[in-house]
Amino acid sequence: MSLPLDLISVLLGWAYVVCWGVSLYPPVLLHRRMKSVEGMSIDFAFLNFFGCLAYMLSVGMLRYSTTVRLEYQLRHKNPPLVRFNDVVYGVHSLVLVAAVLFQFYCSGYRRSSGQHISRGVKVFSLVMVMAGCALLLHAWEISTTRRHYELVDVANIFGTVKIWLSAVKYIPQVLYNYKRKSTRGFSKTTPILDVLGAYFSVAQLALDAYLAGDITDMYKHPVKLLLSIVTLVFSLAFLIQHSIYRERTIPFHHEKNYEAEI
Repeated sequence: MSLPLDLISVLLGWAYVVCWGVSLYPPVLLHRRMKSVEGMSIDFAFLNFFGCLAYMLSVGMLRYSTTVRLEYQLRHKNPPLVRFNDVVYGVHSLVLVAAVLFQFYCSGYRRSSGQHISRGVKVFSLVMVMAGCALLLHAWEISTTRRHYELVDVANIFGTVKIWLSAVKYIPQVLYNYKRKSTRGFSKTTPILDVLGAYFSVAQLALDAYLAGDITDMYKHPVKLLLSIVTLVFSLAFLIQHSIYRERTIPFHHEKNYEAEI
């Protein structure tokens, strides 16, 4: 009986990867078709990039570092519930989010005159880069010396950063849409796919915990669980905004700049 369930888990994993992976394409294609990035908050794009980077580092360490996997298993009795599809999603999402930033700065697409990164995000990004470098340095040091914390703690910190960034990154876009009273230039397909991806992600996590013999294992992998919940909540918020503002079709050049400051 466990073999079919394991196969279902694999299918659920790839289902969420496909949904979340494909959801990254509509913004890129929409920007290309409209020759404009005015519908997206640049703060959202930047925070999304750092979040994807943190997620990739976290799942990569939990999946491929023998030391991290052993430390995790000693703490929780079972190995981390990270599969190959989690790593594929992390790498793929980082590439696509980087493509969006390329469209902002290197494509020549139209931007509103005041559309820029807020001061808060600039400071936050600088702190993130410095903290990330420090974590990677500590990761190298503690792999050769005995410390009170372990490599698995570094992986968990990257995961925690991803969770917080996921909770914060959507806020500028929600405010941006609200203040413009429009979702023009912001893809409707993306939040629909994100909702489906969140469902499949939680379903796989729950099934893997069941197969491991301890359903509480799903709570020991908070990155994937909380990421799915946060994504679900804000995706529903975007769908509500799309529904409320669907009549709004005013051209970009008639709109003020409402880039959210955070």
